[in-house]
Amino acid sequence: MAEWVQSRLEDRFQELEQLERVGLFTTKEIRAIVKKVTALEYRVLRCQISKQDYLAYIQYEINLLALLKKRRKATGYHFKKEIEYASVTRIHTLFKRAEAKWKDDLQLWLSHIKFCKLWKCKLQLSKLYASMLAIHPNKIVLWLMAAKWELEENRSSDGARSLFLRALRFHPDSRKLFQEYFRMELLHAHSLHNRRNLLLRAKIKENEHDFPQCVMNGDVARVVYRNATVQVPDAKFHVLLLNIAKLFSFTQKLCAEMQADLWEHHSNDPATWDIFAKQQLKQHLVAAPLMEAPVKGSLSLAKREKKSYTVYEEAIKVLNTEEMWRLYINFCLWRLRKRKTRMVSVKKMMVYTLSVFERAHDAGLLGEKLHMQWVKTLQKANMSDKAKTTAREMVRKFPLHVHAWITLARLLWDDPPAALSSFQEGFAALPENEVLPLWLLQMKWSEDKQSIQETEQMYQQSVLASSRSLSSHAKARYLFWANDIGGYKKARRVFCRLHGLQPHILQFFSTMLDIEKQGGNSIHHLRDCYERCLHQFGPTEPDMWLRYIKEELSHPSGSPVQCGHIFWRATQSLQDAYRVEFKNKYAGLQAGMDLDVKDSETVLVG
Repeated sequence: MAEWVQSRLEDRFQELEQLERVGLFTTKEIRAIVKKVTALEYRVLRCQISKQDYLAYIQYEINLLALLKKRRKATGYHFKKEIEYASVTRIHTLFKRAEAKWKDDLQLWLSHIKFCKLWKCKLQLSKLYASMLAIHPNKIVLWLMAAKWELEENRSSDGARSLFLRALRFHPDSRKLFQEYFRMELLHAHSLHNRRNLLLRAKIKENEHDFPQCVMNGDVARVVYRNATVQVPDAKFHVLLLNIAKLFSFTQKLCAEMQADLWEHHSNDPATWDIFAKQQLKQHLVAAPLMEAPVKGSLSLAKREKKSYTVYEEAIKVLNTEEMWRLYINFCLWRLRKRKTRMVSVKKMMVYTLSVFERAHDAGLLGEKLHMQWVKTLQKANMSDKAKTTAREMVRKFPLHVHAWITLARLLWDDPPAALSSFQEGFAALPENEVLPLWLLQMKWSEDKQSIQETEQMYQQSVLASSRSLSSHAKARYLFWANDIGGYKKARRVFCRLHGLQPHILQFFSTMLDIEKQGGNSIHHLRDCYERCLHQFGPTEPDMWLRYIKEELSHPSGSPVQCGHIFWRATQSLQDAYRVEFKNKYAGLQAGMDLDVKDSETVLVG
């Protein structure tokens, strides 16, 4: 082992001598570097090798590189760049040794990739992607990452194409791979068009071999599209590829073929009808924007909208499904939002949209979300009575959906008897684990519309509810409301009455601690609150232990002597996953840094 360590140190001597000779490091600093490197080399050559030893060595070398960069900037010395080259090569070697031992550690590979990008090591990065993909071929995101780098950073469309083809051998039915491969071929063709246009403007003779017509015409992308639709015969995926093709100006012929294929193979899919209906409108939107006055363009728009509605009507006859109605209604709502012509036209569009809602409801194909959208549209049309009737029908049809009851309650907000009745009906119909959002709305309504005594009676009933979630949240909200209404004394009485009723949420104790700080600020009351909180949440809340320690340090009547005992209790109480986080934050607190981080792992690069 010693021979290996000595050999690697001797390899660095020339580099260290240069650093000392040019004045970037002092003799004392060079000795410290040698001492540290020797210790790190012995650690990575032990019989029981640890990944953390390699990470520490790599981090030290990266920090040394960063310090060297700062020293060069401070001294103005910018020669002898081979020093950085030797350090970068050494870091690559350390990464490779670690990757050979821990091949499955994806984070290690990604850290190496990040380092290569930082130092622009293109050759190393290309080899690194190849090695990583040979070990992790089942991760699609890695193939996409490598192909993106080849195309955008390495400027190699052939390399990106090769990676996509290799990836498709492992994942022949991957939608994401086909989608990005198709996009890559179109982007490559787009870049060739732009390059040729620049040459033509500059009157430079172009080389025909640099601009293959099969690529520029979209023939290669067409082959990718054909293979993708064979492997993934799905209408939504077909539409996704079509939308990508429409982003480019040279793909009109390809888009026409894709639309014909979509209609031929997926005529019974709602997405096909949806795209063809919208296509009737899109041409006009590109040609001329909407105008304020009813000119010739707006007449054309009305005709095209009518064509779109005709396509949807035909679709409803062929596919009378909930999905088809949903697409139809969404199109109507979209056109209603975009409408900027005269108010008469807006009212007609509103009437037409509401009629589509009505027909979908009569067919029994209106889902919960569309029901709520129907209610909102009726409100915008100032049809409040109809909106309330529709909302009541919605809760009868979807009694187990909490948002349906919330929508009804909001409509009845200004009618206290009806609103209270809707809340009670909702609590009776909903499962216990679903009532919390409706209860929160009820308490807001009670605070707004009822007396203090009635609201407090509701809170007192809620804290005794059989639902654990509702009961625990009710206690926290009751405490906050009590302080808002009656001040510190009332909040203190509520806390003393409720702290023995389990269970609680952390917010209950956090709220009381804030109230104590603003009100009495008694150290005895604060300690009592901390102890009750940690009795329930001590094993999983390192931040509350730290807050307790800070309180003893900062409070005028606190006892800093107790901090050591609190620290010991925390280390005994906290679970393993939280103990390390607590110790790191406590060390930062001792050093004068109020740390608030969740991740204590080593950051390799960045």
